[in-house]
Amino acid sequence: MMILAFEFHYVSHNGVLENFLFEVLEEKPLPFSLERQEGAVTLCVEGEEAVLIDFSDHLAQALPLSLYFKSLHVKTETQLGQTRMERPVCHVALPFTPKMLSQAKATHNPFVPPTFGKNIQGHAPLRLSKKETLFTSQSTSFKEIFSAAADMAKENPLHVKTATGWVRLEALTCKPRFFDKTSVVVPCDLSVVEKMMVIKEDEIKALASLEKPILRLPLNSIFEAKGILPERFVNMKMADDLVLYLLCASLFELGVEFVALTPCEATEEDALTYEGGEFRQSIGVLVLENGEIIPAFGETYTNPLIQKSAQAFEEKSHGHFAALLKEHHLFDASVACFYLSRHHDDGCMVYQEELGMVDLVKVDFPDTIGEILDAIKESGSSGERLVENFTKAYPEQVAFAREISLASEPRSIATLMGAAGVLFGYAPTVQEATTAMLDNAMIFSGLKGPRIDYLLEGETLKGSLNAMRVVRSGMSYCLADLDALTLSFGYVDSLGYFVSDMLDRIKEEFKTTHVGFCGGLFANRRMAEVAARQARVSHTVCFNRELPLDT
Repeated sequence: MMILAFEFHYVSHNGVLENFLFEVLEEKPLPFSLERQEGAVTLCVEGEEAVLIDFSDHLAQALPLSLYFKSLHVKTETQLGQTRMERPVCHVALPFTPKMLSQAKATHNPFVPPTFGKNIQGHAPLRLSKKETLFTSQSTSFKEIFSAAADMAKENPLHVKTATGWVRLEALTCKPRFFDKTSVVVPCDLSVVEKMMVIKEDEIKALASLEKPILRLPLNSIFEAKGILPERFVNMKMADDLVLYLLCASLFELGVEFVALTPCEATEEDALTYEGGEFRQSIGVLVLENGEIIPAFGETYTNPLIQKSAQAFEEKSHGHFAALLKEHHLFDASVACFYLSRHHDDGCMVYQEELGMVDLVKVDFPDTIGEILDAIKESGSSGERLVENFTKAYPEQVAFAREISLASEPRSIATLMGAAGVLFGYAPTVQEATTAMLDNAMIFSGLKGPRIDYLLEGETLKGSLNAMRVVRSGMSYCLADLDALTLSFGYVDSLGYFVSDMLDRIKEEFKTTHVGFCGGLFANRRMAEVAARQARVSHTVCFNRELPLDT
């Protein structure tokens, strides 16, 4: 007899891995022990060598790729572990498991109930309305309904009820009529992803994972040249429910490789729908160059205890920092944190057990872009000349930007970037201009950008960022006709150096060993990588593991 120990490094506490392991043990029953210590789940099984080989093969096939599964170590042991944990309750509503998909593909029935987790699925009959004709699974086979739906969707938009809400589905064989910034592209088969996107192997694995996350990716030059989509960057996911999966499979048989999903209202006209069901929130992730996967948005898979840690604080920056400390077990360490958000006020903080959480740098600025320009003008003769020359060069942009209010925008570096982007003519709103600059930085192919002035006012770490200098330094380069990609990368790259310089000062004063990066600005891969690369020189870098970067 032998004992094999499978040690899984699984960073989430949502109960999904443990339930999969219990399912495998039901299918291949063996004497076992199962225990969890922090991020490690250890399964020990006992049996003859041939039996354990068969069990290992079955385990490898039964466990799907997951965003939260980091590594597996297998070794022999002399005895089973001391613990056989109870099967945990799993409250997660999974898209579908490999077993569910196998049944759905065999029968074309999308209503396969989950064996664990929250069941939010609808139920039969499946209905397809086509003008005045109605197909239902009570009188027509599921296969025929999906085939008829695919024929409709290949030529015209089709309304579809999915697990994440109602969408208008359009085949991307030509320009879609309804595509907008809320749209998501879905490949009809994983094999075609690289025909559209610039994508790395780790990003393909993330798309194919159990959780079916959304990734924001750039179009490749060949697909972009076709002129089918209006955006250079698009959100992409694989089919994340069985109705959508079976419809995409039927479309793929007709030669359709990609579809666009745009949110819409519920309807019975030209629609594929069914009875009941609940909607769940999509999740988004980014994949760093080292393969690390960071949750960007959506709390579907977040451990409720982590959510409670974040929600216990009124300020979002404090809540995210507290959640990060809990996720990485850092309550005994000296930790710095940069919370750079797209939706809330920024915060720079430090935590020590004896001090608690201490606020450092804050971001503040006037209520309009016009007031920022006036402050630059009043800062001295060089500032006055810069504003006058910029206004002469770009009179319409300046007149438009002056009227943009920042009063309701978060006090954040992202807002300052967006204000600069509006002034430079990159987009008409602050949020859109921030996105444009971050996207520009992503596709910048050079090595260095211009140095943007991120400077503190005052001598102490509890000062505030000089907002005027952030905008002013970019204006000089824009006036010199520096292209948008290079200037945008300068804003991101210089911010990374600013964070590094701040960390050096924080380390000197507080003896910090770790740094956490939270907030939606880090949902941009270039921003996250630049900041992490600079910070790793002196600190262990931590991102949120379960809680999304911005909530």
